Amino acid sequence: MQYIDSYGVVWEREAILEEIETLLNAVDDKHPSVLSKEIMQEVDMKTLGSIYERLLEKSGKEIANNQEWLFGLVDS
Repeated sequence: MQYIDSYGVVWEREAILEEIETLLNAVDDKHPSVLSKEIMQEVDMKTLGSIYERLLEKSGKEIANNQEWLFGLVDS
């Protein structure tokens, strides 16, 4: 089964699980996340897609929330 995200990208289960794990680790790199393959096999693709999209939104907001600080780095 596949998931098609809001940008039209088609995801296979393994690829979206890897991306979810990557996004989780980007949010909190001090406490690495490792997803249980056995448990994630039980989660339907629609739910995985929703998790992926929410994490993607959150990662985008991290940049927006810290934009002033990031631009300050350029001036340094």
